[in-house]
Amino acid sequence: MRTIRRAAWRLSGLAAALLLSGCGREGPAEPARYQTAFLGSLDTVVRFTAYCGDSAAFDRACELVRAELEQADRLYNLYRPDSGLSRVNEGAGQGPAAVEPALADAVEASLAWQETTPAVNIAMGSVLSLWHTAREEGSPPDGAAIREAMGHASPSAVRVTRDGGRAWVELADPAMSLDLGSTAKGLAAQEIAEKLRQNGFGCFLLDCGTSTLVCAGSPPGRDGWTVAVRNPDASLNRSGAEDPPETLGQLTLRDGCVGTSGDYQKYFVQNGVLYPHILDAATGQPAAYVRAVTVIAPDAGAADFYSTALYAQPYEQARELAEGIPGLEALWVFADGSTAATPGFGLQPEA
Repeated sequence: MRTIRRAAWRLSGLAAALLLSGCGREGPAEPARYQTAFLGSLDTVVRFTAYCGDSAAFDRACELVRAELEQADRLYNLYRPDSGLSRVNEGAGQGPAAVEPALADAVEASLAWQETTPAVNIAMGSVLSLWHTAREEGSPPDGAAIREAMGHASPSAVRVTRDGGRAWVELADPAMSLDLGSTAKGLAAQEIAEKLRQNGFGCFLLDCGTSTLVCAGSPPGRDGWTVAVRNPDASLNRSGAEDPPETLGQLTLRDGCVGTSGDYQKYFVQNGVLYPHILDAATGQPAAYVRAVTVIAPDAGAADFYSTALYAQPYEQARELAEGIPGLEALWVFADGSTAATPGFGLQPEA
C-alpha cells in the first residue's frame, strides 16, 4: 500500500515546526497588530504579521512583501518553466545563461555555504527531480537512475560570472541541474526583512511555510517574539508516544531567524518505509539520521541552509559543524523522541 502525505498547515498559526505570537514597535501612536497571508509563491503559504500605526502603513508593508515574494518566485521556482532557475537548467551545457544579479547572488551564497559542509549540494537537481516524481507516484526511483544522476552533480561545474551590473550562471555539465530548495525560502525571507527594515518597519514576523521564519523587534513589556518548536510526533508519530504534545517548548527571539527541516514535512510511504524529501548528498537517498532539526541564525538564508545540512548528516558530524558556525544554535530531535541542543539554543517550557 502506498501513501503520499504532506504535513498539514494549522490555521491557528502553528506551522509544521513553529508557533508564533506577536510583538510591538515604537511609533508616534500605539501600534496595532495586523496579519495576512500570501498564497502561491515558492509553493508555500507565507504568513506576515506586523505592528503598525495604522492599516495604511500595514498595506505598504504588504506591498513590499508581495513584490519580493513575486520576485523570488520568478527567480527560484522550478515549477515555473519561465523562472530564472528553470532557464539556467534548460541551458545546461550550452554556455553561460544571462540571469538577474539576484539569482547570481543566490547561487554564489549557496555555493559559499556548501564550502562549510558536503551535506548539501545545490547541483543535485537531477537527483532531487527523480525523488519529486517518486513522491508524486508513491514509489522510489530506480537505483541505477539515482547513480546516473549522482554522476552529474558536481558543484565545480557551476560557474557564476559578472560584468558590471550583468550576471551569468553556467552549468558546464549538460545533464546536471540546480535546485535551491535548501536556501530559496531563506534567501527570500532575508531579502524581505531587509526591505521592510529599510522602509521603517521595525516589528514584524514572516513565517514561510513549514521551514523558515524571520522576526524583528520585540513586544511592549516583552523580550521578543515567542516561537514554539514543533514536535515531529504531533504530525507523524514515529516514536510511539501516547498523545504526543504539539510542541517541544518555546524560544524567545528578537531580530532572529529560524529554520526547520524534518521528516514530517514532505514524504511518502511505501510498504511501511518512510521516504522523507531531504536527501543525503553522499548517496542520493533520503536522509534518515534524525527526525528534525531546528536552527537559530542571524540570517534567514543561513538558517534555511544549515537546518538542511544538520538534518542530512550523522548527529556527531552535524554537532561539530553547528558548534563551528558563529551565531548558529541548533536542536536535534531523534527517532525515539529524545533531543539534544547546542548550549545557546534556549529552549524553554511553554508558558
